Amino acid sequence: MLIVIALLAAAVCAQEIVNGEILDYGKGYVVLTTGESYGLADAVQIIDAESGQPSSLKPLPGVFVRLTFDASGHVATLTVARSAKAIALVKPPTSFAHVTVPLGPPVPAKPQGEFVPVAFVVVVPSTTLPGDQVYMSTSETSWMPTAVRMDRVDARHFRVIIDVPVGTTFLYLYTRGSPQSLERDANGLQRTARTLTLATGAAQAVHDAIEHWGDELGTSLLPPPQTFPTPYNPAPFPNLPPSPRP
Repeated sequence: MLIVIALLAAAVCAQEIVNGEILDYGKGYVVLTTGESYGLADAVQIIDAESGQPSSLKPLPGVFVRLTFDASGHVATLTVARSAKAIALVKPPTSFAHVTVPLGPPVPAKPQGEFVPVAFVVVVPSTTLPGDQVYMSTSETSWMPTAVRMDRVDARHFRVIIDVPVGTTFLYLYTRGSPQSLERDANGLQRTARTLTLATGAAQAVHDAIEHWGDELGTSLLPPPQTFPTPYNPAPFPNLPPSPRP
């Protein structure tokens, strides 16, 4: 008795059909312009609506189609046509639920408020040469001297925008690309790291000024003058203009 009921149910399901216009086809699904999507059977057939034979017309978007379902609720036959007139209007079946086309795993969103953009603008000493490049060495980049490259605004200003974590103490120093060039205090001694703590998620701007570079003497155009001439340094003042010839 149960076998007979199952066969009758299969026969009824196999006769259920729905028609419409194709919006998308592929990856085991057919989607109609009405927004309904249906799963395809493994051995789905594509039939021409006029001849009743296998069709050379591909089930592409814009093609009209009549869907016939098997006992499991999957599309067993697609009857395709170029016009809606060739497809009889039939009410959608109600004995099974529409399937949902999977869109793939969701991409986790970046936590809001964890990082905020901060614009750093720094004024460099007058000893900075036109070809020098300025960098930021930070606690977030293991204090690499060339971790964050800044853009030159003019002869004395550099600027960069980076993401800074919120709620933690961000440490940083300015360099010219080497550990020896780390910025110094006004007294010429090594300075402590600059600190920035963001309490809110709003973008901010930080303005700094560098007193000295750690390698200023190594990049001077002229050597420092001596106090008096010696046999080893007969011209202790090379920065003076040459004496006029008689």
